This record gives sequence, structure tokens and C-alpha cells, in this order.
Amino acid sequence: MTASEPNRATAMLDWLSKFIGRRHDASPPRATSQIRVSHDDRIVSVRDEKGRVALIEWGEIERVHVAVNKSDPEHEIQWVLSDRDGRVSLSVPMGAEGEGPFIKAMQTRFADFDNMAVVEALSSPTSGEFQVWPPVDFLA
Repeated sequence: MTASEPNRATAMLDWLSKFIGRRHDASPPRATSQIRVSHDDRIVSVRDEKGRVALIEWGEIERVHVAVNKSDPEHEIQWVLSDRDGRVSLSVPMGAEGEGPFIKAMQTRFADFDNMAVVEALSSPTSGEFQVWPPVDFLA
């Protein structure tokens, strides 16, 4: 990520927030989800509404994408973290409690985290997967 990319991504996220009617200086909406994402230096964990916990080690994560499913309003947008083979994955619904610090941790931990792909996912009118790390051009 170049030095100007975080500013451009921040500006785009600010624009999107204003576009959908939320003021940038307003307090973020309080999470209403019963799902909680948390992390430390070693793992990311998700506790669902039934108290079950799923986790993945940061070091196992080889791909992060945003999954958009327009046919399921309850789980319309999810962060998906996967290992190299796709056998281990962790889904975090947008709006989960602890999501803000989790996103900041991904942006810090994963060089070249693609904030613009997140913006594209959030504004997508259709279902799909939007890879945010590693950048798609990195894989080419």
C-alpha cells in the first residue's frame, strides 16, 4: 500500500458514509448483533449467538474476502478469512460486536489490505466475493 492509498481509501469511505446518510463525526452505530469477534496477537475468534466459538490463527490466514449475499438479508455481508487450502475459514458478519477493532487489526497486519475492494463490496448491488487481501493483482 502506498502512502497515498490509505488517504484515498479513507476519503472514499468518508464519501460512502456521507452518501448513505451517516455523518463522519457521529458515533458509530452500536452493534446489535449477538455475534462477537475478538482477536489477540495470535488468533481471531468468533462467538456466535449460541455461545459456540470458532477461531483461526493469524498466521494461517492466506486470503480475506468480503462475501455479499443479497438473498440472505440477515447475513448479507460477511468477512471471510481462509487458509491456503480453503479448508479452514472463519466468517464474521458485518455488524458483529468488536468489528471495528478487528478491521483495524486486519488493515495493520495485512500489508496491501485493499480498502477500495471493501468499498466496492459495501456498495455492490449484486451478490459476489470481493477479495481484500492479498490484492488481486498480487496473485496475477
